[in-house]
Amino acid sequence: MVVRRHGVYYLHGRLQIAPNRTVRHALLHGIPITFSLKIHIVDGHSFLFWGDTLARIDQRYRIAYHTVLGRYVVRDLETGVQTSYPTFARVIMALEHPHEIPLVDSSLLQAGGHYRLRTRITLHVDDIPHALRWLAGLWTHWESSSPWASTRLVP
Repeated sequence: MVVRRHGVYYLHGRLQIAPNRTVRHALLHGIPITFSLKIHIVDGHSFLFWGDTLARIDQRYRIAYHTVLGRYVVRDLETGVQTSYPTFARVIMALEHPHEIPLVDSSLLQAGGHYRLRTRITLHVDDIPHALRWLAGLWTHWESSSPWASTRLVP
């Protein structure tokens, strides 16, 4: 869902991500994982399949398991804000429900225009520590992402 406030559109969404056991296992063994929320605003009038991309946002989150506290810590890499969660399921719920992410200034969209908002969450394998990257190449289960979700954006 997209809301407009004070001349800016914000994302309040519901995404889907189904991480596998390997991702949780890596976290429990001290390997931080970075998820990326990719957001594209696309011109709906374009003749191209995906349309002309008007805006791209890549909101990134680093997830780590804090062994001493027994909690998962999620750090927003854009703002530096950290939040901790008691379970991995709560982490996934938080990532699946983005809240108050600024998308685009309303003055950049034409009234009555046709636009699409596309979103996706992706696991970044590249953020595995260098000493363990060769292992990631052996296990394809490190990869996890949601399908692209698309919705109409009406200015």
